[in-house]
Amino acid sequence: MSQPHTLTATVIKTTNNHVLIWYKSNPFSCDNAMGYISKAPIIENVKPKDEFQIPANPIPFHKTNEAGELMTTKNGEPLTFLKW
Repeated sequence: MSQPHTLTATVIKTTNNHVLIWYKSNPFSCDNAMGYISKAPIIENVKPKDEFQIPANPIPFHKTNEAGELMTTKNGEPLTFLKW
């Protein structure tokens, strides 16, 4: 069975520069993953609950702000960003 080349992502929320999405790594997965991706012209006008395709196998990572501090939620949980 071959791996899909894309995954379906669902928008949770948008910010000025990013879109928070959730996705399943495969159709049979019980685990959902979520993370922020950079806005691009193709997803510039998405709204919560919109769906679109992303490349398979995103790599999660954590980011620092301009002050060099780890970017976190209000309660201190590190934010996860996705790259390929």
